[in-house]
Amino acid sequence: MGSGERPIDWRLGAACATVAALVYLTGFEPDVHWGDSADFATSASHLGLTVKARGYPLMQAVCWAGGQLLGSPALAANLFSLVSSALAVGVLALVVRELGGTRFAAASAAGILGLSHTFWSYATVAEVYGMHDLIVLVAFLGAARMRAARPYGAALLGCALGVSLLHHRLILFTAPILVLWAVLGAGRGPAIARLRRLTLWTLFAAIPFLLLCVVGVMAVVNDGRHGGSVVLWAKAAGWGGDMQMDFVAGARNRSTIGNALYLAKWVTFNVPLVGLALAALGIAARSSWRSGIALPLVALLAANSFFPFRYDWTGDQYAFLTPLYPVLAIAAGLGLDAPPLAARAQWRRLAGIAAVLAPPILYAGLALSPLGSRVVGGLSTEARRTMLLPAGPRLPRAGPWARERLEALPEGAVLHVAWGDGEVFFYLQLIEGLRPDVLVVNDIERLPGKLHDVPDLRLHRVSLMPLWTDEFYGVPEKLRPMLRRTDVHGIYEIAR
Repeated sequence: MGSGERPIDWRLGAACATVAALVYLTGFEPDVHWGDSADFATSASHLGLTVKARGYPLMQAVCWAGGQLLGSPALAANLFSLVSSALAVGVLALVVRELGGTRFAAASAAGILGLSHTFWSYATVAEVYGMHDLIVLVAFLGAARMRAARPYGAALLGCALGVSLLHHRLILFTAPILVLWAVLGAGRGPAIARLRRLTLWTLFAAIPFLLLCVVGVMAVVNDGRHGGSVVLWAKAAGWGGDMQMDFVAGARNRSTIGNALYLAKWVTFNVPLVGLALAALGIAARSSWRSGIALPLVALLAANSFFPFRYDWTGDQYAFLTPLYPVLAIAAGLGLDAPPLAARAQWRRLAGIAAVLAPPILYAGLALSPLGSRVVGGLSTEARRTMLLPAGPRLPRAGPWARERLEALPEGAVLHVAWGDGEVFFYLQLIEGLRPDVLVVNDIERLPGKLHDVPDLRLHRVSLMPLWTDEFYGVPEKLRPMLRRTDVHGIYEIAR
C-alpha cells in the first residue's frame, strides 16, 4: 500500500471518543455552573456573534442552536464541551495512528489526554478548551497527512485553521509550526504547491470569520463602537485588549521561578511521571530527521508553554496549559512503540495501562485524603473532593444553590455578588426569568467605597460562594466587619 493510500482508522477513533463520552457523563453538569460556564451559557441564549477574542462565535452559534432544541442554553453549552472533548480524544488516536503508532499506542495516548485532570474537568461543564483541542488535533491530523502526501491532508489542515479563527486565539501558537512541518516535508516545487492548496482551503474555511470582521469594522465606522477606533476594535478582536497583553508582557505577581514551579506542578498533575517519561521516550525515539516529528513536538511544547508562563492570573493560567496535554499524549503514544518497549510486549502493555490509570488513581487518592488540600488549598472539603475527582456531580451545584438564595431575597433587594456566583445569578434572571425585581450587581471588590452613597441598606444583601474554608474569601477587609449572617446560608446583610 502506497503512502498516499493509507486509510484513517475511523473505528478506533470512534471507539476512543465513545469511551471518553461515557466517562465524562459520570460528572456531567446538566444545569448552569459557576463562573465562565455560566457566562458561556448566557451567551448561548442569543446570536450576537462577534470576532472579539472572548466572543467564541463558533461555540455561541452551536450552543444557541442546541439551546433552541433542548430548551436550556446551559445544558446545550455543557453538552458542547462534552461532545467536543470526546471527539478530541478520538481524533488524537487518529493522529498517533497517522504517525505510525500501533492501535494500542493510539488508544493509550487517547486515554492519557482524556483522563488528564483539566481536560476532563472542562469536558463536564461549558468551557472552550475541548473545542480548541479538537481543532488543533484535526489540524495535526491534516498536517501529518499533508506531509505524507495522503488524501485530505490540505483540506483538514486548512479547514481547521480557518475555523479556528472563530474560536480561541491560542491557535496562534500552534498553527505556524504545523504549517511549516506539513509544507516543508517535500522539495521546493511540491512545497509551493502544497502551500497554495493549503491557503485556498484556509481562506474558504475563514469566510465566516472574514464576514464577521467586515460587520465589526462597519459597526465601528457607522455606530462608533470601540470609540470609533478600528485599532481598539482590532486589539479586542485579536487578543482581548490591553489588559490581556499586559499579562503577557510581564505584569506578573510571581517571580519567573515561581511561575515555572506553578506550571510544573500542574503539568505533572495532569500527566504524571509515567506519561511524561513515555513522552520523553517518544520524542527521543523519533529524533532522526527522517521521522520528522520530534522537532515539531518539541516546538509545540515550547510554544504552548509560553503564554501560560507569561500570563499571571492564576484563575486562567493553569487552564492555558490545556493545549500542552494533547502534544504530551501524542509523544507518549509514540514512546510506547519506541525500541526499548516495542520488543517487550508485557512491559509495553504495563506502561500504557499505568500511564492511562495513574491520573484517575492520583486524583481519587488526593480527593479522599488530606493531601488534596496541598494541591488545591482553601477549598471546602466538599468542593475540594469534587474538584480533584471530576467523576461524579460538582458539589455544591451552582444552579440549585443560586435559585434557592435568589428566591429567598426580599422584594426589591439589591444583591451584591462576585464574578463567580454573579454569572449564575445573571443567567437565572436573564434566561429563566427568576426574580426580575432583584438588582444583581457585580461589585463586591468596590463595595466598601460605594456604601457611603447608599442612605438605606435594609434591602442590600451580599452573596458569597460556598466553595471556600474562609467564608469571607475574596471579600475586602473593610467590608468583612459589616457583614451579618442571615437565615439563608451564603447571604449576608450589611450593617454600618
